[in-house]
Amino acid sequence: MKRVFFTTLTAALLFCACNSGTSAQQKVNDDTATRDSIIQRVTDIYTAVCKAYPSDHGFDANGDFYELNLPNLDSLYCTRGWNELLAKVAEKDEQSGDEMPFFDFDYWIMGQDWDNVHFDKVVVTELNGDTATVNLDWYNFDNCTTIPLVLLREDGEWRIDDIDGLKQGMQVYVESDF
Repeated sequence: MKRVFFTTLTAALLFCACNSGTSAQQKVNDDTATRDSIIQRVTDIYTAVCKAYPSDHGFDANGDFYELNLPNLDSLYCTRGWNELLAKVAEKDEQSGDEMPFFDFDYWIMGQDWDNVHFDKVVVTELNGDTATVNLDWYNFDNCTTIPLVLLREDGEWRIDDIDGLKQGMQVYVESDF
């Protein structure tokens, strides 16, 4: 009787151990797949950013400026929360009447002007459920800046919720009395 009990107990423990390893391996595989999909999403977004800013800077072959029709990258790639906060910043800018708006640069290119924009080294530094932190190396005028991004999974798609920590500054600006 003792032998049957110990055999059953041993089999049960082995079964649990095998299942535990399978679950752990599945989590690692799921985590890797999620990280890969986030890297691909950020790569797709910043490839579109690079294409949106033409190398001719809006000047035709005669040197005449033409109006750039940049896509609304925020509405295409950012969360509802980011876009709502941007609208509040624009409203505050309009109400303040200051000549200097909150943004005196383009956060998509990390500058006022651009040349030779490109990126590399997209790395997921943190993944917690539907939130991810990603760093990428961004080049403008061959100057490299590491940009931290916060992404949220919104409506089944990874979307940018913060670029380089700007969201906190926008929130302070919107809530300020000046």
